[in-house]
Amino acid sequence: MSEILVNTIKKADGTGGLTVPTTAGDIVVSSGGVLPALDGSALTGLAGGTVKQIQGASQPVAGSAQLSQSWGDLSGLSVSITPESTSNKILLVAMVSISYNNNGSLRFTKDNSPIGVGNSAGSRQQTTTQDANVVTNGTTFTLVHLDDAGTTSAITYKVQAWAYDYYGLNYAYGNNQDVNYRFRAISNIYAIEVE
Repeated sequence: MSEILVNTIKKADGTGGLTVPTTAGDIVVSSGGVLPALDGSALTGLAGGTVKQIQGASQPVAGSAQLSQSWGDLSGLSVSITPESTSNKILLVAMVSISYNNNGSLRFTKDNSPIGVGNSAGSRQQTTTQDANVVTNGTTFTLVHLDDAGTTSAITYKVQAWAYDYYGLNYAYGNNQDVNYRFRAISNIYAIEVE
């Protein structure tokens, strides 16, 4: 690691400059002023990045349903948030532990309309996650999407599943024995309003 040790920093013509104290204290400007230590309170004009509120929901209960090649809400994975400003963003984060007895996938919805999904491509499903065929052990998917609030009215966000046949939430649908190497998981969804 390199160091530069100085007592005074001056302009190229040798005038003015800053005097660096040899003990703890303020840096002195040659004009007689003092460069104050920054403590954050002196910072102004900074915008954005402020978290305004966080809403969330968790589903620790195992459950299953037959969707038969259709979309359906996942029980307990719904969250409502009322934005403070139409220009704010809503960061959606969900972790969903799920299994299928055939193909399946997940997506976010905003007031029951799909959001954060892939482009249309023929008869393929538009989803937030790639399709999965996780019969034996299941898996946990992480879904993330940054949405425009666009309103100051309440918004309801959900996670929906698509299943060719059945899905199992928070457990392995195809392996549900009561033994110590089978598991029960938890799923959750969070809506984070950011200015």
